[in-house]
Amino acid sequence: MKHDDEIAPRDSVLESTEPADGLMVPEQPLPHAEKGSLRSMWELLMQLRVLLPYLSSLVPLLDRGLSKMAPDLLEVRKGIGEMQTGSRDLGVQVRNQTLRLEQIEVQLRRFGEAAQESQRQSRDLAASVHTLTQWVRTLAILTGVLLVLLIVVAALQLSHLGH
Repeated sequence: MKHDDEIAPRDSVLESTEPADGLMVPEQPLPHAEKGSLRSMWELLMQLRVLLPYLSSLVPLLDRGLSKMAPDLLEVRKGIGEMQTGSRDLGVQVRNQTLRLEQIEVQLRRFGEAAQESQRQSRDLAASVHTLTQWVRTLAILTGVLLVLLIVVAALQLSHLGH
C-alpha cells in the first residue's frame, strides 16, 4: 500500500496489514459476502474511509457555495410565491368563468324552450287562421246562396203583385 493516502485500483484496503488513521485493518481479507448483506456494506465503508479527510475539507466549501446560492433561492421562492398567487388568481377566474358559462347555458336552454313554445304557438295560430278562413268561406257561400234565394223570392212576390 502507498503511504501518501492514495489507493491505486489494484490495491485493496482490506488486504493491507498497515494501520490507516489509527485503525487496525484485518490481516486476512474478509470472506466474500452476498450483495446487499450487512458484511458487504461494512466492507464498502471500510474501503471508503480513506476519503473522509477529503470529504471533511469539502464540507466548508459546500457550505460557502450554499450561502452564495441563498439570494438565488430567495428569488426562486419569490417566483414560486408569484406563481402560487397567479395560480390562485387563475383558479378564481376559472371558477368565475365556469359559473358564467353555466349561467349562459341556462339562458340558452330558456331561449331554446321559448323558441319551441313560439313555434308551437305559431303552428296553433296558423291552424286557427286556416280554420277561420274555412268558416269565412263557408259563411260567404251561405250568404251568397241566401242572397240569391231572397232575390228569387222578392222577384216572385213582385211578379204576383203586378198581376
